Amino acid sequence: MESLSKQELISTITKQADQIKRYEGRLRDVVAAYKGLVKEKEALEISLKALNKTESPVEGPGGDEGRDESVAALMLSLSTLTEEKSRMEEAFQADKKLTRDKYENQIAAMREETRTLVQQHLAEVSNLKAKVAYEIQEREKERADHQAMMKELHLKLNSERKTKEKLEDKVVHSSEAQASQAELEKRVRDLSSSLEAAQRRLQRAEARTVETPALLVRLQNKLALLEQSHSVAIREEQIKAKRAEESARKICARQEERVALLESKIAELSETVGQYDLRRRHDQQLIQQLKDSVNGRLMDKIAGSKDFDETSEPSQKSETDNDKLADSEYLQTLIDKIHILKKELIAENDKLGSPIDISTVFTVQGYENVHLKCKEEYESLKMEFDLYKQQMKMREVGSETESDVGDLKNEIALLKEKVETYKMVLEEEKQDKLDTLKLYEEKHKNEQDYQKEVVSDLKTRIMSLEKQVQTQRDRYAALLEETDNYIRARNERSRRVSAEEHTHFKEGMLPDVTAPPHMLHYAHELARKDLDISQLRKEKHIMEGQFRDCQREATIEKERFKEVIRTLKEEIDR
Repeated sequence: MESLSKQELISTITKQADQIKRYEGRLRDVVAAYKGLVKEKEALEISLKALNKTESPVEGPGGDEGRDESVAALMLSLSTLTEEKSRMEEAFQADKKLTRDKYENQIAAMREETRTLVQQHLAEVSNLKAKVAYEIQEREKERADHQAMMKELHLKLNSERKTKEKLEDKVVHSSEAQASQAELEKRVRDLSSSLEAAQRRLQRAEARTVETPALLVRLQNKLALLEQSHSVAIREEQIKAKRAEESARKICARQEERVALLESKIAELSETVGQYDLRRRHDQQLIQQLKDSVNGRLMDKIAGSKDFDETSEPSQKSETDNDKLADSEYLQTLIDKIHILKKELIAENDKLGSPIDISTVFTVQGYENVHLKCKEEYESLKMEFDLYKQQMKMREVGSETESDVGDLKNEIALLKEKVETYKMVLEEEKQDKLDTLKLYEEKHKNEQDYQKEVVSDLKTRIMSLEKQVQTQRDRYAALLEETDNYIRARNERSRRVSAEEHTHFKEGMLPDVTAPPHMLHYAHELARKDLDISQLRKEKHIMEGQFRDCQREATIEKERFKEVIRTLKEEIDR
């Protein structure tokens, strides 16, 4: 527990260090943005001072120098604003490129990892398929070998049956020979001994038949062990499900804690953003006030220039004319009359066949350069106004880019946190799937071991049956040799008896004489052999049924394993 707590503390310390680094980066960005705003403010103040200097017009070269200084100050402020804009754009592009590269690297790593996992699962599935196909081929080969052995046994049994019939025919043909009373008594003793031997063999066969249920007991024990293993596997699955639920609860609790921390951090960030928003609004109000003051001063300057042009006319008129010009009404009437006369003059000139040049009439001495000065001043004011509008647009674009950068940074932080959570969930799911895969592999291995044990038991049974068949063959060969010896001895005795011409025996006793001494033993042996064959057939059918059950269980386990692998692939793809 202490090691786990230390690891948790280390992980929390690393997380907090990463968060502190992120906050430091954000704070540096905010400080840089604030410095840019300060520079913009200073540039605007410089432009305002330049405009204030140009407010009071000064005649001569001093006025031109003041205007040049104001223009230089305005150009300096414009250059500072453009530098700030370019710096902000470069910083934004660098952050955007860095985040995009990081996100693409993470996505590429995750795709590569999923691809490797899918390839591993496909390789494991192909290996399992190959193993199962090999096992099925081996079982089919063994089954074909068993069928061939059974056919050979049937052929040998038929051949032995034919030899038995031939021997019986020989015995029947040789039973016509005569034998003495002593031989009959000896035959009775032989028959009694053969009966005793047959009884002993029957007892052995009964003992063997009693031993055969031991195999069934072993099979039942194996079935019980299989049931126990399945129940243990079910319990393990239940325990794993409980562990998965507990891990899911822990993950939910961690996510809730993380959400609470994020909410608190968001609240802190919202407070800081609110403070910066208040400062931004204050700066915007100051800028608006400065803009209004600049516009007012520009208008005042335009009005002052008009008054200055009007006062600069030459005073070459008489006192009566000055008195009349002082009267504004009289001046207005004169202007109206001049306009009327101008229109009439233009109309009359148009009526003439050869119109004359009347532009000299409309020109007034002393007022030729007034319009040029007004135009130049108007152009300069227009340029200043355009520069001011461009500056304001640049400031608005800068504020919009700052807000966009803040939004993008927030989105990037959220996406990073989502990626981290998804990584954790993916790691946990991957570990769970690996555990389940290991469990299924262990089950499959246990099933393979059980099948190998069953196959080995079947092989041992087949070997024991082959040994029994070999012993039966040896026994039948010995029996045939014994019958051949007996027939030979009978033939010799019959020739001896025919030579001595013992004809005093009755014909009714000949069947007893001709009966072979060991026919009862042979019949018992045949009956026992038939019983053994029927028992072996039953055991063969039982073994084949068990083999089919094992194959069925193996196919079921294979299908279930395929389904698990399919679900794992689907989850990995998701």
